[in-house]
Amino acid sequence: EGGEPAVRQPGWRSRGVVPQRTLAGRPWLHHDIAGKTFKVAPEGSVRPNILLLPDIIERVCKEAKGQPVVWDAFCGQGFLGFALLAKGLCNGIVALDRSEPALDALEMNLKENGMEDRAILLPSDLGVPAELHRIRDQLPEGDGVPGGLFTLPKPDLLIADPGR
Repeated sequence: EGGEPAVRQPGWRSRGVVPQRTLAGRPWLHHDIAGKTFKVAPEGSVRPNILLLPDIIERVCKEAKGQPVVWDAFCGQGFLGFALLAKGLCNGIVALDRSEPALDALEMNLKENGMEDRAILLPSDLGVPAELHRIRDQLPEGDGVPGGLFTLPKPDLLIADPGR
């Protein structure tokens, strides 16, 4: 993305500042996730390891079954949250990641599979305390009864695959 900047800000590698251009072939890798075609964007990070993905999805699905709202922190392109929605194991997800290209890819895949109304995508660098406070301030207070203006549902389960 143009080399290292003089001053690094959180998430500088993930902002998608320099657009990617496909010189030949299609601009996506196709991957099967929970029986649905998922277009993997080259600009977004790919985690977890693609070869381990089916095993990881199986494990996450066992833990998440029946949880109404799942937050997928550090989601990248959202493989895990996408799988939960595709299998009908949760009512909705909140996907959080600092990579805008990765979240754009997740949004496109959700739309192409008719699941966009069951997800909230939140660009956020969870390594920055101010971002955590911003997210906290969007949650309902107490037992979930609105105490003011909020936009995010409380999580019943949090899954995380942070960057290394």
